[in-house]
Amino acid sequence: MFERILFPTDFSGPSMKVLSYIPALREAGTREVVLVHVIDRKDVSLVASGGQAFLGTIPDQETEIQQQLRDQVQHKVIDARRAL
Repeated sequence: MFERILFPTDFSGPSMKVLSYIPALREAGTREVVLVHVIDRKDVSLVASGGQAFLGTIPDQETEIQQQLRDQVQHKVIDARRAL
């Protein structure tokens, strides 16, 4: 089995189900799972513009949304570590 696994995720419902397999990966010899939070830039722009189709970005709002997403991910990563 692989010792290190890269797990890109958007933390959607289906991708969160994969986190439940981390203990099984550990039993199979995996020593490290690296979580990479992926965000579609278009989705961030849509949220920043209030849901309107907007091709540009709004830097201040985008930065705030990114920080909120980082905070959410940090909590989810802590939960995943506890599962190990």
